[in-house]
Amino acid sequence: MSTKYTAVPNPRKDNIASIYRTVLALKEGYEQLTGGPREGEGKVLNQADQLAIDGRIDERADFEFDTWTPTLEGETTSGTYTYTAQWATYMRVGDMVFIHGRIDLSGITTAATGGLIITGLPHTTAALTSPSTHYWPVYHGYWQGLSLPGADSGIGGLVKQGDNFIFLYSHSPSGFSRLQPEEITSSFDTIFSGVYMRQ
Repeated sequence: MSTKYTAVPNPRKDNIASIYRTVLALKEGYEQLTGGPREGEGKVLNQADQLAIDGRIDERADFEFDTWTPTLEGETTSGTYTYTAQWATYMRVGDMVFIHGRIDLSGITTAATGGLIITGLPHTTAALTSPSTHYWPVYHGYWQGLSLPGADSGIGGLVKQGDNFIFLYSHSPSGFSRLQPEEITSSFDTIFSGVYMRQ
């Protein structure tokens, strides 16, 4: 179960709200001394507006931290892989989800088929209306155990809107394509991180 901190006082949120109220009070005092806002300036927010702002700050301060299990699979058939390391964590701040993890294989019992994916994301990505198809990048800062052509080849990942898994891609100076099961070895190892908006 994820750890949720909404009931815990948030000093940063309180400080932001306090600063905002102070700025509003100073602005209100200035306008009382000078006869009102200058042309083009908005009105001073009333108490209800300030409470609404505090509520939005509370909502943005909502977060959780937990672990999840990244699993290497193929889109057509999952395959069976054994792991030396298989872990991941996430932190959700409002609707933004920050992920970090590692997959380190120790063996391939049955190779997958179809493009490789990492399943198990803690939240499904938001289905945005504009653009019609949106992807969130996943950065792979370390990898080994690849069987790719060219010294400058590497891997990356994308999370498509409405999905809860990571597409794996291979890339080189000439372009990129979906990472295939035959392009990894039994010593495949990668450390990755990314951020996306939840549904």
